[in-house]
Amino acid sequence: MPLDELPIEVSMTDCRHCRISIPKKASVCPHCKKSQVGWKSKLESAAGIVPVVSIFLSIVLVALSVAQFLAATKQRISADRAAQLAGEAGKEAKVAKDEAGRARDEARSALELFRTSIKLMLEYDAASPSIALESADLGKAAKVRQKLEEFAVPDEKDRKKWLESQSLKKN
Repeated sequence: MPLDELPIEVSMTDCRHCRISIPKKASVCPHCKKSQVGWKSKLESAAGIVPVVSIFLSIVLVALSVAQFLAATKQRISADRAAQLAGEAGKEAKVAKDEAGRARDEARSALELFRTSIKLMLEYDAASPSIALESADLGKAAKVRQKLEEFAVPDEKDRKKWLESQSLKKN
């Protein structure tokens, strides 16, 4: 008896993909060669995508890491430069402060020397009243002398003491 005449009963079903009749127990369609197991066919199609997605994600992550590294390096360089400029500015400020202090001290010394000169001039004028010109207005001369005394000895108590010492020298 030939093989096709054997009384074997084979149950048939349609292929999930090409819809041709295949044996129910077949795991792969003999026509389209696709798996007939639902989860397995999905897994097989996903298995080809997973490595591609993994490689793509790896490349993206490496690119982001490099970009972040470059940005951090740029910020560090900027911060270093800012710190350097701040240090230089601090040094310049200290030099300017020192120069201002010296200028202040010199101005104070010059002012004291000027006041001392005015005191000496006033003392000399008090000792030799003949210096004043006879034609000069004595009221104006007294006002000028008072202003010079106020400038030469700004503190009122010190001025009174100084004027008293001048009057004692006359006597």
